[in-house]
Amino acid sequence: GEKPFMCTHCGRGFNQKSALQIHMFKHSGQKPHKCPYCPQEFKKPSDLVRHIRVHTQERPYKCQTCHKSFSVKTSLTTHARTHLGYKAFKCQICLKSFSTPGSLKIHLRVHTGSRPFKCNQCELSFRTASHRHNHILSHMRGTAHKRLRKPRKDCLLCSKRFKKSSHLRQHVRTHTGEKPYQCNQCGLSVSSASNLKTHMSVHTGLKAHQCTTCGQYFGSNNTLKRHMTTHSDARPYMCPYCQKTFKTNPTCKKHIATHKSEINEQFGCKSCHKVFQSPSELELNGPVHPNVCQYCPKSFQKPSDLARHVRIHTGDKPFTCSRCGKSFSLKSTLVVHEKAHLQNKMFRCHICDIMYASKASLKVHMRLHTGAKPYKCSLCPMTFRASSHRKSHMATHMVMRT
Repeated sequence: GEKPFMCTHCGRGFNQKSALQIHMFKHSGQKPHKCPYCPQEFKKPSDLVRHIRVHTQERPYKCQTCHKSFSVKTSLTTHARTHLGYKAFKCQICLKSFSTPGSLKIHLRVHTGSRPFKCNQCELSFRTASHRHNHILSHMRGTAHKRLRKPRKDCLLCSKRFKKSSHLRQHVRTHTGEKPYQCNQCGLSVSSASNLKTHMSVHTGLKAHQCTTCGQYFGSNNTLKRHMTTHSDARPYMCPYCQKTFKTNPTCKKHIATHKSEINEQFGCKSCHKVFQSPSELELNGPVHPNVCQYCPKSFQKPSDLARHVRIHTGDKPFTCSRCGKSFSLKSTLVVHEKAHLQNKMFRCHICDIMYASKASLKVHMRLHTGAKPYKCSLCPMTFRASSHRKSHMATHMVMRT
């Protein structure tokens, strides 16, 4: 149809006068819509509205699957694809896959070192526009943005610190036992949206995380990452004695143990693993390495830090719970464990973090994840997770007989 509003510069037509006015800013370079929080200006009011959400942290677009919120609709659309488990855009360098070509383009800059977004106030450059934007805000001392910036959040129960309130809220649930996310199929409550998503696969049978190399599906992203190492040629773990490389840390440690006897026969420094011709050379090298682990090359500023680290190698667990006798390598871990006793909940599900007062209760709960139903009805084919469930069911047969 005819477009009555014509641009006098380029001849382009528009249906509405307001659309023509916005278009004219392209020719004039004018940006009449100013951000009240920072110096940025925009041609369109819609662009300004989207930008202001960076300052106010408003996130009006919510995912219906996991309830995560976003400030921009396109971000929600991109996020929604992750629930489908389909990532069509693969990096040819490291084989990592992405949901959109834009995400892949940004990722490739990790390999190329490209940083096309330059700060106009200093010499720094960045891989993404959002990284540059966050950096520019650091220049704006004394502006409205500084008042909007929030300090790190401290957990009052264990003093851990978090950048985001959402991360702190999720962490606090590990102390309070709060489980705000409920499964609409079985009523199970969990502490986070990601745990709920993992649990839902028990009902749906779906495994949303697919390996782009062999097509195999996995229930969690961590399981997929471990699997991906079987396809990758990357061998990031190196033996300090012979420089042989390995795909996994346990394999590397097992190999390192084979060197121990031959190194001990020579004059080997236990800190840096250098081998010397004489005891005197070894002695001269020694003082360079204060507080160095005798099992690996790590060194520490304090002897106490070294002592804690060494327990990783020795398996020493000097901190014992007075209630149940369980031992821990760190005192902080014991403190967290003892809080579980105060809540009368000691046995934690490693899949969804729910805690139980007895091992038997946890065992029954685990059947939710495994699908096991070992209790069979003797009168019909039905099976049940718990004997109490079977007992309740048997009562229905008794009613039918009377």
